[in-house]
Amino acid sequence: MKCLAVPIFSCLPLFHLSAAAHEGRVQPFFMLTRLNKNTCMFFKKSNFDCSREDVMRAQKDERCVIIDCRTPVEVANGSVNGAEVLDWMGGEFKAKSASLDKTKSYYLYCRSGNRSGQAASLLKSQGFEQVFNAGGYDGLKGL
Repeated sequence: MKCLAVPIFSCLPLFHLSAAAHEGRVQPFFMLTRLNKNTCMFFKKSNFDCSREDVMRAQKDERCVIIDCRTPVEVANGSVNGAEVLDWMGGEFKAKSASLDKTKSYYLYCRSGNRSGQAASLLKSQGFEQVFNAGGYDGLKGL
């Protein structure tokens, strides 16, 4: 999660947003925590569908496929063990997505979670049911 500490007077509109969210009127984008009487901290909510532990379990399951959506230059700096590299930006992912097995579960990641999120949306639009955005590689290093 990304975080930022700000003066408390800057947080007041977010408290109102949060109250509106509890009434079901809006979906909050931030979670708020008060640090002291003058400062609060808010965290950007994650759009990732699974955890590092989920990806670890997927590495051991033959019904699961882990896909690295990064470019070859990015992958040269490391990749998750057993991940198949299908470059989103280079078009490789889109070209091969139709030939993927719809009975398997897919765990996708990239540098930050943005491209893997787009790739996950594409697969879901093609009828894949078990698709998970695992976020960025930094959170998966060492797997």
